[in-house]
Amino acid sequence: MKTITCHCSANEDIDIPELIDIDADPVLFRQLQDGSFLTVICPQCGVTLRPELAVRLKSASRNLDAIVLPELERMAVYRGKADAPKGVEILVGYNELFERARILRDGLEARTVEIIKYYLQGKAEEQEPEADILVLYHGLVDGKLEFHIVGMKSGETGIIRLPRESADKAASGITRQDSRFKNLFSSQYRSIRKLGFLAEDEQD
Repeated sequence: MKTITCHCSANEDIDIPELIDIDADPVLFRQLQDGSFLTVICPQCGVTLRPELAVRLKSASRNLDAIVLPELERMAVYRGKADAPKGVEILVGYNELFERARILRDGLEARTVEIIKYYLQGKAEEQEPEADILVLYHGLVDGKLEFHIVGMKSGETGIIRLPRESADKAASGITRQDSRFKNLFSSQYRSIRKLGFLAEDEQD
């Protein structure tokens, strides 16, 4: 049981599992896919609260063992100082948690999705060099991979759909061209978002 505090100062006790076995709990797995997991309505002011608390995610059938850390710990993760068990994959923030659930649901490889996101983010940054771009996998729509691009225009989300076959081909090509992926995918945190931090760190 965890206690969270609303902006109105009201406290609410919530029951959050420390471990989610998505093989054994299809209801929780669906909540992760649609983003409704751990959504709380404040009993005092009625505001929807979306707290981010650490949770472990496992699936023996999908060879998954990951820990999801709050967004506030992102920089600690980038610097290798996060409080996470050795050998366990790290996800940062519930956006990454929900995205991973959709990747698992659709039978994709997280590694391939990250490489496609790298390509899409690069194209978006060419158009808006000063924008803080975030690319997220949304799911399979009519047999195509749908990605949402946030940050190009205020209050708007761009949507791109790629054929499954061309996406796989693009991911394979980018892997061969960029050696940074080898180190990224062998670390605990395997998101392309870390590549941006490493590039800025090298410039400093």
